[in-house]
Amino acid sequence: MSKPKNWPPRLNYISSPKYSPKLSKDQIKALSVCPDGLFKVPDEICRLPSTQAKIVPISSATHPANGQCGLFATKSLKPGTPILLYLGIVHPPEATLETSDYDLWLDHDNGVAVDAERTGNEARFINDYRGVKDRPNAEFREVWSVRHRQRCMAVFVLDEGKSKTRSAGIAKGEEILVSYGKGFWQKRMEEQS
Repeated sequence: MSKPKNWPPRLNYISSPKYSPKLSKDQIKALSVCPDGLFKVPDEICRLPSTQAKIVPISSATHPANGQCGLFATKSLKPGTPILLYLGIVHPPEATLETSDYDLWLDHDNGVAVDAERTGNEARFINDYRGVKDRPNAEFREVWSVRHRQRCMAVFVLDEGKSKTRSAGIAKGEEILVSYGKGFWQKRMEEQS
């Protein structure tokens, strides 16, 4: 499998979810059921490397991730567009890497998360909007992957919202930014003090 440009050699690149051996049969079964109304991600969004986003080294001294990488749109993306899946190690809470900044809940009720700290895809390079823009232009959503026949986490361009002012989409060459959430930053502040 080809890796995207700027993929760090120390990380494992995957094109489908990878299960932790600590996941129970019930947890795996829960992921294989598509709830009514869950967005079904088309096959072309699941193909990797992504054709809609690319990894770019950040060299702006004012960017909070200066010296690291970000994920940037390779073409204009309309509001509500699915960009790519967020892939990593699908695991239960007891297999959590305490130091990981790349861990997202996938199914809180069944105790399943996905961690891309050491193994993942391009989505792991999405940065928080704080210090870069006034607001995020993308978000994480739970989806059904037609290709993988399971629930996954995906990155979407923010919808316009009812007032049509929330998002204008993402322009070609623009950084894809989400909100990591207040919990992420509170934990980070606690670790630094």
